[in-house]
Amino acid sequence: MYEPSIDTCKLELLKTKPDTKHKPVERSKSQPTKQQTVTETPDLTVGKYVDLEVPIIDNPTMAKGTRQDGTDWIRTNFMVNLDGRELRVTLWDELAKKGMEYKAGQYIKFKGIYVDEYKGALQLSSAKFTEIL
Repeated sequence: MYEPSIDTCKLELLKTKPDTKHKPVERSKSQPTKQQTVTETPDLTVGKYVDLEVPIIDNPTMAKGTRQDGTDWIRTNFMVNLDGRELRVTLWDELAKKGMEYKAGQYIKFKGIYVDEYKGALQLSSAKFTEIL
């Protein structure tokens, strides 16, 4: 059975003509613009740091280990809901301890949490300057 490669699929997409039958939707004056939106979903581009407040949807779990340099690490994982999208959160070291104070159903507020990708799925991970507010 023939299975096209990714390169073949890209080539096929490039060969197709753009859809010219549909016009872009014009925004009416009554629809909110970005400036009018009170709460908006943060830009979840991999490599960005975002500030957000989200509900926790499962209880945090903790793991401990030792790095190659001999220092100990602590990691806490849990899932959050961001506008109907489930994202895994990974907190490291001191923030991992603080993250264990939260339970499913509570909201957690982050300042400067890193947007990353793991096994094809977006996730949030703490960095040195990430804060839980």
